Amino acid sequence: MTGNPLLCDCKMFAFAHWLRALVQRDANIQERQFKTWKCAAPIELKDKPILTVEEDKFLCQKNLENCPKECSCSERAFDGTLIIDCKGRNLSHVPPKVPRGHIELRLENNNIREIPPYPFLENVTALYLTHNNIQVLNESTVQKFTRIKILFIDSNELTGLPKNIENINFTSLALHHNFFKCDCTTKWMKHWLQTEARRVTSIDNVLCKSGRNALGRAIYTLPDDEFVCKQKKEQNSATTTTTTTTTTTTNKLYSPHLAIQSIIKETTFKIIALTLGASLVLTFIVVFLVFKYRMEMKVYMYTHFNWHPFDRIDDSDPNKIYDAFVSYSGNDYHWVVNTLQERLENHDPPYKTMRSSPGLLSGRANTGKHLEQRRPK
Repeated sequence: MTGNPLLCDCKMFAFAHWLRALVQRDANIQERQFKTWKCAAPIELKDKPILTVEEDKFLCQKNLENCPKECSCSERAFDGTLIIDCKGRNLSHVPPKVPRGHIELRLENNNIREIPPYPFLENVTALYLTHNNIQVLNESTVQKFTRIKILFIDSNELTGLPKNIENINFTSLALHHNFFKCDCTTKWMKHWLQTEARRVTSIDNVLCKSGRNALGRAIYTLPDDEFVCKQKKEQNSATTTTTTTTTTTTNKLYSPHLAIQSIIKETTFKIIALTLGASLVLTFIVVFLVFKYRMEMKVYMYTHFNWHPFDRIDDSDPNKIYDAFVSYSGNDYHWVVNTLQERLENHDPPYKTMRSSPGLLSGRANTGKHLEQRRPK
């Protein structure tokens, strides 16, 4: 079969399995005899001798219902597991639906931030999440891991893990290159990692990313006394001290009677201040309006009450018997006599008018013949 383009998919699995068993069973047959039997496809197995291909690599592409459009779906020949391959697809979320069956879900090299507790997670046997942006792994999500054996969640942004993860029997677990904090809330992780040391890949790189003495040290090697919530204790102590001091000071300085008096005084002061402030504002508004509309007010008071307090001339002089003096040119004679004069004399109250004759010249002495006195009818 040397030189033949072998398609190393699920259909080739049975032949490769038989050939490997034959080599192991018959001492006269050597594996090197088949080095030239190489795969031509798929691309990831190209030029690889057929006997060196791991059995879990013989896959067949499948057009399955609910296969995410961003991913490819295939079936592994030797155990029927469905491989949902979503590696490097720039995904920001986990696909909400996948085909039914035992699932190996590959989501490496994406931008995923969280793993929702989707129901299909109960069928996932292997979950690969390396190189994402996951910050939290929720307890509800871990509860869905009923069949999982492999979890790779390394190279993310985790600061902790839910405690129920220690109930899962992993065969392989990757947690390195995260941002785990080492305090009283994560002390349990140390003992759990120690019991799972054989299953945790790169356990020496599962490091603390917080703590003065713990920073950069492997969690499973850290002494128990380093897992302390110092800041929390200091805050609680400071709060207790402040509360005690405040209570003591209050008890010394104030009695209930003095406190009530203080409240009454403060309330009274506020009421007086608000009243004075409102009065000043109202006074300012009134003064402003009076000044702005002073001429209109003068006319109104005179026409309705015969009172003009803003005049500088004393109208109480009995010799002043006229209210208006009308001077006009000859061109306006008819309008003055027939319109203006009638309006003034018929006004309520009527005006006493004196009008000049058209011959009156400004700047010269005028005799009575140029003046025509008019009285209201």
